[in-house]
Amino acid sequence: MKFRLAVILALMAWPLGAGSADAGKAKERPIAPELAKYRVTGNVQHCVNRSRIRRTEVLNDYTILFHMRGRRKIFKNELPYRCFNLGFYEAFSYTLSTNLLCNVDIITVFNSGHGFGPSCGLGDFEELEEIEEGADDDASSEAIAPEAAIPEGAKP
Repeated sequence: MKFRLAVILALMAWPLGAGSADAGKAKERPIAPELAKYRVTGNVQHCVNRSRIRRTEVLNDYTILFHMRGRRKIFKNELPYRCFNLGFYEAFSYTLSTNLLCNVDIITVFNSGHGFGPSCGLGDFEELEEIEEGADDDASSEAIAPEAAIPEGAKP
């Protein structure tokens, strides 16, 4: 009797687990096209001023673009580890004690249906510059290469 109940419960839970594993991949999108619009400036910072952040753009479970106020300045943050479902929900929150968002701070995925999801650490902020349309070929050669889209050694 106990064995039969365990088998029934396992069979009932199996489709739920399979569906939730696919949920994180359903809205995952390739990030190379988004990053092709930018070139790397070589400036890497540990922190950005929170009041200067205009908006954020989540590209996948590893990458967030921070669009800053003024001068078309953008910072790319590559998370050191995958933040599951960040790319699916494209929303996160954070709590700060200062006006700086830093690579030691933690973000939490916001799931509109169930509240909060996993918490993940940030990486360094790499400054990007938007490539203006009609820019010469030398400028576009510094654009981010598609193979740089997913961090090396990261498991999708």
